[in-house]
Amino acid sequence: MEQAIVIQEVCKSYFDSSRDRPQETVALADVSFTVRPGELVTIFGPNGCGKTTLLNIVGGLDQPDRGVVRVPTGNGGVSRVGFVFQNYTESLFPWRSVLANIGFPLELADVDRKDRDRRVRDMCDALGIKVDLAAYPYQLSGGQRQLVAIARALVSRPEIVLMDEPFSSLDYQNKIMIEQRLLDLWQESGVTILLVSHDIDEAIYLADRVVLLSRRPGRVLEVLETRLERPRRLEQMVESPRFLELKARALSVFRGEIGV
Repeated sequence: MEQAIVIQEVCKSYFDSSRDRPQETVALADVSFTVRPGELVTIFGPNGCGKTTLLNIVGGLDQPDRGVVRVPTGNGGVSRVGFVFQNYTESLFPWRSVLANIGFPLELADVDRKDRDRRVRDMCDALGIKVDLAAYPYQLSGGQRQLVAIARALVSRPEIVLMDEPFSSLDYQNKIMIEQRLLDLWQESGVTILLVSHDIDEAIYLADRVVLLSRRPGRVLEVLETRLERPRRLEQMVESPRFLELKARALSVFRGEIGV
């Protein structure tokens, strides 16, 4: 089967030159896995294991020291990728309204103003986002800003969406609602999603496959095939035998990793 994203033996290090003797930090070590077209894959691992670094490399915002990342290209050789950054607040333009922030990818694509505004409102409706579109980011709560960042990543109907802990600032009720809306949109559109999560329940619930990364330097410990029926509802899924089996396996892998 054709692969949407191919990651082969990716390595990445950083150097701290502020010290008397520059110090190297190895973030990723020989990371390899693939993402199939239309698949939703989550990445789960301890803090500092290189999850964000890996996502930035896939998104073309950083380059590996060694290894290969291949992302399919669309018209004109350019891949249409939506990105939800972990630091979503800094990714929004403070001088633009919510409407203009969400519509920015459409503006870059030369979509006319009327159609742009309509598609922004349609996306907010699809995600259940109730935010004043005339407001500015500083007038919103952290959770509302995160919702704006999610809507902006999806509004252009990208082929691939990269999401770095996209629900971290949402309260529990909004988190469950947006996760469900995201699953519905994903199944309707067939978009490929690679999502970083710090919540093992979330990582399993959303995914077709879960990539488990080790402590720094990040390497692939195991890839779990969830094989959970869709459509999914969290309240039913978390009590299913298969979900509990997957969670137990993931926790067992990490206990082995940290020697507990």
